Amino acid sequence: MRLLQFCELSPQGITGLREIYEEAFPTSERLSFDSLVGGTKDASRSLTALLQGDEVSAFASTLRLHGYPAVLLEYLAVHRRRRGTSLGGTLWSHVRRTAESTPTVRGVVLEVEDPDEPGIAVDTVALRRRRLVFYRRRGARVLPVLDYLIPDQQCAGELPMVLMWAPTGSGGSPDRTELRLLLRALHQEGYGLPEDNPLTCIARIPGETLE
Repeated sequence: MRLLQFCELSPQGITGLREIYEEAFPTSERLSFDSLVGGTKDASRSLTALLQGDEVSAFASTLRLHGYPAVLLEYLAVHRRRRGTSLGGTLWSHVRRTAESTPTVRGVVLEVEDPDEPGIAVDTVALRRRRLVFYRRRGARVLPVLDYLIPDQQCAGELPMVLMWAPTGSGGSPDRTELRLLLRALHQEGYGLPEDNPLTCIARIPGETLE
C-alpha cells in the first residue's frame, strides 16, 4: 500500500481515481473531473491516491484555505469493492498528519451530508449517520453551525451539510467570530462564491450577536 500525489499517477491510475470519484459522489456534489484535477496546479489543493499494487483503491482531495487557517477535506472515497477495509481511516489519518505538519493550520474542516434533510430515504439517513460516526470516532466533532448550505454543482439550488472540525495538535475549535470567518472562506474559496453571497448569511451560529 502506498500514497501518491496526482502528478505521480499513471494514466491507468488517473482512470481508476476518476471511476471512484464519479461512483462515490452524486453529480450535485461533484466538480467536473477536469476542474478537480486542474486545481492541483495550485499549491493550495492536494489530491492523494492510495494504491494497492498498481490499483487506486481510495483517494482524498484537500484545499488549503487562505481566509482561515484550516484545510478543507473536499472529497474522500474508497473503491466500492474495498469499503470496510480501513482504507478510509488510513487516508483520513494521512490528511490529519499532513495538516498537523503544516505551519499555522489549526485543523481540518469537512462537510458531511445532513442526515436530517427532509424527504430523504431511510437508507440514505442511515448512510449519512454512519459517515458522521466514522469521523467522530476519528477525532472530528460537529461545529455549532445551523443551516449550513453549499451550492448544488449541477443546477440552481443548495445542499444542506453538517460542518465538522478536527483540530491539529496546537489548534482548538473556532470560536463564534472565527466560525464566521471560516464560513466565508469555505463559500468563497471552496465554491467560488462572491463575498456577499447569501449562503454565508443564512448559516446561523448559536449565540452570535449580529450587528
